[in-house]
Amino acid sequence: MKSFIFALYILNELNQSEKKRGYSGRIITRQISVVIGIWLVLFFLGVLGLLLINTKSLINQVKEEISFSVYLSDQITPLETNEIRNFLEIDPAVKTLDYISKESAAEEFAQVIGEDFIEFLGHNPLQSSFEIQFNSSFVTIDSLEMKKSELLGLFPPVQEIVYNSSVLNVLGNNFSKIIFVLIIVVAFFMFLTMVMINTTVKLSIYSKRVVIKTMQLVGASKSFIRRPFVNRNLWLGFIASILTIVSLAFLVHLLQNTFPQLNLISELIEVGVLLVSIPIISLLITGISSYMTTSYYLRITTVDAYKF
Repeated sequence: MKSFIFALYILNELNQSEKKRGYSGRIITRQISVVIGIWLVLFFLGVLGLLLINTKSLINQVKEEISFSVYLSDQITPLETNEIRNFLEIDPAVKTLDYISKESAAEEFAQVIGEDFIEFLGHNPLQSSFEIQFNSSFVTIDSLEMKKSELLGLFPPVQEIVYNSSVLNVLGNNFSKIIFVLIIVVAFFMFLTMVMINTTVKLSIYSKRVVIKTMQLVGASKSFIRRPFVNRNLWLGFIASILTIVSLAFLVHLLQNTFPQLNLISELIEVGVLLVSIPIISLLITGISSYMTTSYYLRITTVDAYKF
C-alpha cells in the first residue's frame, strides 16, 4: 500500500515538474499528433473500403441498365400480349417492364432521325416490344439465355429477343479481377494501418519511458503502470475513429450531391458495417499496441531505458 501511494506521489511530482517546465503544451501537441496520425490512416482505409463497396454497386447498376428487348409479331392479339405481360410481371427477376407499341416505337424513331419515315416507306416496319430490365443478381449470360429460350418456347408470338451480350461479357471477365485487385489493395492498406498506428502509439509511449521505469522502481505494479497508457491511447484512438467516421460521412455527402448518379449510399448495410468496423479496428490496434509497448519498457532495465 505504501509503495502504491508513493508511486502516485512520484507520478504527480513528475507531472507537476513537466508543467513547470512548460511541457503541458507539448503533451497536448503530442496527443493531437497521435490523433491526426491515426485519423489519416483510418480515413484512407475507409475511402478504399467505400471504393470497394461502390465498385460492386456501380457494376450492379450497369447490369440493371442492360435492356432485354422482346419483339412481338405483328399478328399478336391483345389477349396474347396480356398473357406475356402477366407472365413477366410476376417474375421476381424482373425489375422494370415497359410495353412499347408499334405506334410509340415509330414516334420515338421519327424524333431521333428528324423525319417521318412511315410516309417515305409507306408502312411501319417496327415491331411492338417489351423492354425488360432485370435485377442485377439475375443478369448473367446463362440466366438471360435461359430466359430467352423460355419466352421463345412458351409464347409463339415472340419473334426475337435482343440484349447486349458484349457488355455482359466484359463485366463478367473483369468484375472478379477488379474486385480481387481492390481486395489486395485494401488488405495492404489494412496492414499499413496497423503498422502506422502501432508506430504512432509506440512513439507516444517512448517519450514516457523514464516515467515508467521511475514508477516501477518505487514499487508500482505493472498493471498500475500500464493502465493509464492503455486507457489514454484507447481514448485517442476512439477520438480518431469518430473523426474518421465524420470525415467519411462528409465525403460521401459531398460526392453524392456533386455526382448523384454514383448513388454512393445504395449499399447501406455494407457502408454501415464499414463505419462500425472503423472504431473497432482503431481500439483493437491502439489497445494491443499500448499494452505490448508498455510491457516492453517494463521489461527492459533502467540503464537501457536511458540509452534510447
